[in-house]
Amino acid sequence: MDFRLISVDDKTFFEKQARENGYGGTETCFADMFCWGVNSGFFISEKDDFLYLRGKDKKTKTFFYFPPLGGGDYRKAIENIIDDAAENGVGFNIVSITESTKKRIEATGFEFRFFENRNGFDYIYEREALANLSGKKYHSKKNFVNRFKKLYPDYQVEVISEKNMSECIEINEIWCGENRLGTGNSCGDSCAIKTAFSNYDKLELFGILLRVRGRAVSFTVGSRLNDNTFITHFEKALSDYPGAYQTVNMEFALRLSEYTYINREEDMGDEGLRKAKLSYHPDLLVKYNAKL
Repeated sequence: MDFRLISVDDKTFFEKQARENGYGGTETCFADMFCWGVNSGFFISEKDDFLYLRGKDKKTKTFFYFPPLGGGDYRKAIENIIDDAAENGVGFNIVSITESTKKRIEATGFEFRFFENRNGFDYIYEREALANLSGKKYHSKKNFVNRFKKLYPDYQVEVISEKNMSECIEINEIWCGENRLGTGNSCGDSCAIKTAFSNYDKLELFGILLRVRGRAVSFTVGSRLNDNTFITHFEKALSDYPGAYQTVNMEFALRLSEYTYINREEDMGDEGLRKAKLSYHPDLLVKYNAKL
């Protein structure tokens, strides 16, 4: 197959194929795959009415493929992955497989071995729960929000636009400094965030920023995943403002009333992030990796 680096111009076809596939994980969100993939070296190809996304493991030198997107002959799509890896003389696996896609792969007749990928589970929340923080299980979150409001009663919420994007980037740079994260060759969030803001309108992103006494202190950005789910890509806050994370999360959910669910993506195996995401009582979207 002819693979090329993923481009923002792939958005229309990617989303068409994702709708036909219909499993609804993070990997079917173009904005997410583009913002991370353009920096991580994700390559894209089209064949037999399917869309394929491929990466390379730098340690093992093997390929990894995301599940093919499309509504056609899935056995043929899996054959194309197998042939592509063989032509390049490398091993491969398929990553980020949901339960529904697992069944689809199993139905092809290929004898894949499946392994749960806990670090890749998506965190799914009812939007209304995040917006209201009602009940005992959200008591501590509501306390953080109330504390923020008490400390900063005149805080402002702004929709992100060209006027304040640079302030969001500055928040992230401060956050990276606080967490001792350099950029280096693999700059993670920093590169992905800059890519997102550089293509903000084309990716149809939406986000908000919290401002306290003139200073931008927190922001969050995401995009539409499907008719009933919005996906949050980035959320950052300055540590000097207690309750900023909980408040920006709540304020964002309040502004997403057309959606039923919010997908806050995976935790990537980070224990602190896992603890924070579990504390909001999500449903978990299980994912697998597969090898022949």
